[in-house]
Amino acid sequence: MKPSRNSFAIWITDVLRGVMPVLLVIALGGCQSSATTPSDRSMRHDQWPFVPQSVRVHPLTRIHQIDDASVLEVWVQLLDSDGWPLRGLGDLSISLDSAGPGSLQQYSWTTTLESGQPESVKYDPVMQGYLLTLDVEGGSLPPRPRIQARLRTPDGSQFTDRLVMDEAESSDEE
Repeated sequence: MKPSRNSFAIWITDVLRGVMPVLLVIALGGCQSSATTPSDRSMRHDQWPFVPQSVRVHPLTRIHQIDDASVLEVWVQLLDSDGWPLRGLGDLSISLDSAGPGSLQQYSWTTTLESGQPESVKYDPVMQGYLLTLDVEGGSLPPRPRIQARLRTPDGSQFTDRLVMDEAESSDEE
């Protein structure tokens, strides 16, 4: 005896009624959002793979003599463990003193690198570094000025680099 068409339809309906809620729960369980909000992020600064591991005073750093005033343009790059430039957080200190004979008062400037940069610090995406434009009071510079950059990161690490400039590099006239 063949099952009637009505009994087959009833059987399918019963199976679907039992299976459909299970399939619906499985389908909706896969649609849950796994996105995190900024407040949910729990990665600490020292766990982030792209943190500064060194600092570099770039050779494009210059001192410009404008009338009787001197302006120091310092290019600073923060480098990761592979030597690639990146942005970073921390306190950046710049100092200017003499690497050769001659007396020079030591100048120093400190700024905080953060997401909202002060006007004196600009990150340049082409140079992949920070440009700091600093006024040197007095304007008298030695033949071999030495510029030092020191970065102190939020986790307490410190990185330092120095650049000794030649006389030609430090006497640009505009």
